[in-house]
Amino acid sequence: MIVLVFWFRMFVHYVGQYFILKAMDAPVSSLEIDWYRLHLSYDIWNVTMEMFVIAFGPLSNSVIFLFFGAVCYLSNQYIYCFPVLFCKFIAWYGLLNIMDFIFIVVVDAAFMKEDGDAWKLYSYYEKTQKSGEVGLFVTILIQFGILIFNCYIFYNYIVFIHCDARIKDIYLRISGLGKGYYIPEDNEVSWNYLM
Repeated sequence: MIVLVFWFRMFVHYVGQYFILKAMDAPVSSLEIDWYRLHLSYDIWNVTMEMFVIAFGPLSNSVIFLFFGAVCYLSNQYIYCFPVLFCKFIAWYGLLNIMDFIFIVVVDAAFMKEDGDAWKLYSYYEKTQKSGEVGLFVTILIQFGILIFNCYIFYNYIVFIHCDARIKDIYLRISGLGKGYYIPEDNEVSWNYLM
């Protein structure tokens, strides 16, 4: 399941970049699918376009993760069930979503792709202003902001939604006073006896 989630995350990353390029009417000349990455060939117009391409890879995974989390939450609220296997799938997807940019950089570096996400802005600034460090800094800044956002939504999913909020329930049982517990068939033990 982890391998499937890993590949699905990569696929959504590059398809999100493809859709943002199409939304900006950028000329995409080819989209090649390999087992380890999708390769987009397109013409660069300006730095804003490159920033959107870099940001929308991880953000497309975030949108899909939010959709999966919403489906799980609504299922638990209105039909009172959601398969545990799918909850685990969503949890793994959220964890890999946090590390999405790191995986993309590792794959691009391993296969020596100079047009990888980490080096797009570096190459752009190197060609236009002879100073690629600015592009590298902007890339790190964009990805750090997306990382914080992904950590936030993953935390909320794991604590409040995953497996019908099991983590929240465990936390309440450990740290709570005990008066708010719902314990079915508890033989009506008194508060003093519980203390």
